[in-house]
Amino acid sequence: MASSRPGTREGVRHEEGGWIYARNGQTIIRRAPSGGTGEINLRNPPQVSGALLIGDFHTHPGFYSQGYQIGPSERDAIRENQRGVPGLVIVEGMLVAPYGPHRRGSNPENALDPNNPANDITGFPGNTANSRGCP
Repeated sequence: MASSRPGTREGVRHEEGGWIYARNGQTIIRRAPSGGTGEINLRNPPQVSGALLIGDFHTHPGFYSQGYQIGPSERDAIRENQRGVPGLVIVEGMLVAPYGPHRRGSNPENALDPNNPANDITGFPGNTANSRGCP
């Protein structure tokens, strides 16, 4: 998924990511514009006709030995819980680390109201999805 090139100079390594949707038993991926060395903007996911946003993903493109964060950061985890969807971070060695809620709507008490512009989670389900008790 990542297209970061080897190198350690500022700006050479950058985060890649996007959004994960489900529609009629199919998984649909939409890519976000490339991010910076230590960040990517996954706000305002695109609307995909007839699809349900079920998660997002991004890379941490560096290596632990170079001082890069290997797993999801605390900020990553907080943001996904507020958005109400799981996140995946792809790290050194192509390891995939999940973070945030276990599935869309599984932790609504920690999610924010997507209808409040101050929450900055437009396009995400936030606390409007509740899948607790679902098999």
